[in-house]
Amino acid sequence: MILKNYPKLSVLIITVLAAWLSSIWFFSVDTTQQQRNSLSSSTVELLQRIHGPVTVKAFVADIDSSKNVNTKLPAARVRKIIKRFIDKFKRHKKDITLELIDHSQDMKTATQYGVVTSQAVIIEYNGQSKALKRLDQFSFIYTLLQLQKKKQTWIVFMEGHGERTPHQKGNVSLADLGDWLKLRNNNVQALNIEKHSVIPKNTQVLVIASPKKPYSLKALGLIIRYVNRGGNLLWLHDPHNKSSLELLANKLGIKILPGLIITYNHKQKKTMALILNMFPSDKLTKRLNGHLALFPQVSAIIPADNSRFKIKTILVSQKNSWNETTINNKTTKNSLKFDEGTADKKGPLSFGLKLTRTLAASKTEQRIIVIGDSDFLSNGFIGRGANRSLAMNIFSWLSQHDELIDVDRPKVSDHLLHFSSWTALLLFILLAIIFPMTLITFAVVNYRRRLRRE
Repeated sequence: MILKNYPKLSVLIITVLAAWLSSIWFFSVDTTQQQRNSLSSSTVELLQRIHGPVTVKAFVADIDSSKNVNTKLPAARVRKIIKRFIDKFKRHKKDITLELIDHSQDMKTATQYGVVTSQAVIIEYNGQSKALKRLDQFSFIYTLLQLQKKKQTWIVFMEGHGERTPHQKGNVSLADLGDWLKLRNNNVQALNIEKHSVIPKNTQVLVIASPKKPYSLKALGLIIRYVNRGGNLLWLHDPHNKSSLELLANKLGIKILPGLIITYNHKQKKTMALILNMFPSDKLTKRLNGHLALFPQVSAIIPADNSRFKIKTILVSQKNSWNETTINNKTTKNSLKFDEGTADKKGPLSFGLKLTRTLAASKTEQRIIVIGDSDFLSNGFIGRGANRSLAMNIFSWLSQHDELIDVDRPKVSDHLLHFSSWTALLLFILLAIIFPMTLITFAVVNYRRRLRRE
């Protein structure tokens, strides 16, 4: 009898043993295309540099009281989401502790951390605490860095000449960019150099974002002195902008070509918008290959001769592009064409340059980036494809925080599956009708065979 039931007992023992081992050892494989359920290598490296215990206090209502909380998700599910999120970090840093607290049941702790509503997450480290604004690895790791460093990076945007700034509203402004920079513990300010006549000494990154009006000679002199002093700079230039910054371009050893870059889209139609999915080899862009970055209108920028900076191309147009110099108000897409014997230049053309030099006095590296487009950082485009990731990498590099490059990943391409109506119908018929009926038929036939044998 025992020998007869031996296979069944073996299966039972193996099942119980596997369940017991799964409770002791954890193993998971992330099969998503862009490793969506895993931490990036940069995040893991940063976690390993943070020494000491980290406590995460999640204020979420208990299951019993969740009916009284006005939330989109049930409390039980919110707790599971938070726990699953924190577990990704605990795999690489064992001394991260998660505490789930019902703020309505523990008002003293909630008041201590300034929590007045449910579903708030507080990170506590090094005797400091800070609220987590978004439940993603980008926000988590930078909140930890804020608690560790306790020092902000000052980023100053020029204004007063029609520049784009984070303090404007609408799709053309840089408000969303400013919010992301603040999340990274940056102090974002605007400066009208015509009124204040000085660039603050604590400015770590100066941003000139597509000025539409000319700078005065006095303001231009202040900008050049800032660069000569070794200041880090991001200069965004849009086609047809007349900002009188030619002298600055000469000082940097670069040349902005007239006109704008024209290319062909996937339908082989002429377009002014550049869509890149391959980038030159550089630490700022090496993790962005395969992701789409959109640049609506682009000026070509090339290195000039005898520059005092080391210049490297970080953004370049496709081979089938060219620099169109005869565009005016009457120009249409059909009339766009490359003209031999004119100032038009065939692609590929660089439109993003990285400039570096070692300062003799401090032995530090001065960093400058010049890009022939500012639209890609605006509210209307920064959330598309790899634009935000590129922006964050640029500011991390300019502010001398190379370790923060590549922490913010582009949006993944395997998050959703989209089917046509016919494909969806076929899948429904296969999975909901044919497959179940096949199993039922097989079970009935097998059952009748067993009855005949008996």
